[in-house]
Amino acid sequence: MHAVVGSPVVIRDNKFAVVTAPITIDGRTRELYFKASTPFVSEGIEPFVAAAFLPALTIASRFAVEAPMSARLLRNLQRITELFVCWEPERFHSVEIDATPAERTAHSGRTTAGFFSGGVDSFYTLLKHRDEITHLIFVTGFDIRLDDERLQADVLTAVRAAAAELGKPLIVVETNLRQCFDSFVSWPDHYCGAAIASVALLLSPLFHTVYVAASAGYKVLVPFGSHPLLDPLWSTEAVQIIHDGCEASRFQKVGAIAQSEVVRKTLRVCWHNTDGAYNCGSCLKCLHTMALLRAVGALESVRTFDRPLPLRSVAWEFGGHVIDPAVPSRNFVLSMEHAADHLAASGRDPALLKALRNGLAAKYERGMWAFAKGARQRIKTYGQSMLQNRMRRRVAAQGCSSKNHAPTEVS
Repeated sequence: MHAVVGSPVVIRDNKFAVVTAPITIDGRTRELYFKASTPFVSEGIEPFVAAAFLPALTIASRFAVEAPMSARLLRNLQRITELFVCWEPERFHSVEIDATPAERTAHSGRTTAGFFSGGVDSFYTLLKHRDEITHLIFVTGFDIRLDDERLQADVLTAVRAAAAELGKPLIVVETNLRQCFDSFVSWPDHYCGAAIASVALLLSPLFHTVYVAASAGYKVLVPFGSHPLLDPLWSTEAVQIIHDGCEASRFQKVGAIAQSEVVRKTLRVCWHNTDGAYNCGSCLKCLHTMALLRAVGALESVRTFDRPLPLRSVAWEFGGHVIDPAVPSRNFVLSMEHAADHLAASGRDPALLKALRNGLAAKYERGMWAFAKGARQRIKTYGQSMLQNRMRRRVAAQGCSSKNHAPTEVS
């Protein structure tokens, strides 16, 4: 079976650009699009190669690229393949690559950008490189569904406010990339880094360097979609992609950014966004961040969490991640350990310290507690499964289309 990346088409005016290309995998052609709030986008095929390559590694025997592509990226596709085949040989396999190399020339007068979601990792990288990073990039269609217009508007308002306060122009990119390829690969485990890289490649006429914030520290690295060994391999002669922040744990990152007023006004970490909430305050990511903020004495000053931290939930939710080998779990556990050590040394907040220690000891993973937690999780999983099935049916009904993607729709 072949995977084919077709030649891109660019439509632009003086403020916006839309770039589309047909991508054929498993006998079906999907029209992938990027909409950008700038006319300065790449006309090359590289963004679409990055978007299509990992899905192709799961199902195709041949990967064909219909326009010349960066010679550097073409060479690196072999190394990317080696990583994924090594990490998950049961899912990924080598493909024959049919592409024509071309040396991409760098544009003059370009600057440095950082991807920015308003979360802990991206704030840490931004504030760490504040003097170097001149622009911020925000993507809709990644962690916010394209059809969730209310949440998208709320988050864009906050991200724009943060960018303005920090004096960084914001570029907004919208893409249907996940609608096209989520069925092939896991977003966090495999695909998030390639997707981010596709946007960096799209904006290569503007930037010679783009920072991608690390989600895990060096101590807890395991195979993951965004990884310090992987992200730089998506670079071309024109743009260097840098995976940044592995030197710090999440607790250390929270401590580094907690005194920033713009962080206190706009921090966004939520995974679930229940009922369109900016931060729901009850998912694992929210609980984890709230616990770390409280450990450094900053939770009450962060205005994007509108409910108190439930300490029983901290111990209850964290316990299962003590024995889980996944990247988020190992990252959470390391940060819990750092927070507990900090509280023990300072003598502050014994109630939070007890909750963290209960979580680290997996207190609620044993005996009747484990039975009760398991029953609760099964009920929760059933509800989530029902919701996901409804969303899959909705996405399938909508299809993967670029209709009505006028440049003026990007704001």
